[in-house]
Amino acid sequence: MHRNLNRCLEEEGVNNSAMLTIDGEGRYELRSNDLLAPMIKAIQELKQQNEELVVFNKELAEQNGSLRKEIEEVKSSVSDQIELKIKSLITQKSELEESNLNIALEK
Repeated sequence: MHRNLNRCLEEEGVNNSAMLTIDGEGRYELRSNDLLAPMIKAIQELKQQNEELVVFNKELAEQNGSLRKEIEEVKSSVSDQIELKIKSLITQKSELEESNLNIALEK
């Protein structure tokens, strides 16, 4: 644990921290009271990030819902247009067949 803490402190640019020392025999000593303030700050930062992510996630969920609704509306509109076009083509075909029949009967 102490080595991990030392690595974390170094990664965060904290050098010569009195909270973690190494004695003459290479053993780590931790003054845990000095660790409390940075831990509280880290927790506060994580809480703020989490709150921001919750808001962002809510916004994305709302956008997703809107997009899904829009997609369904487009699908319905396209389906309606296809249905109308098919009916129109069937009507045109029927009229053409009737016209051809009338021409054939006139001959």
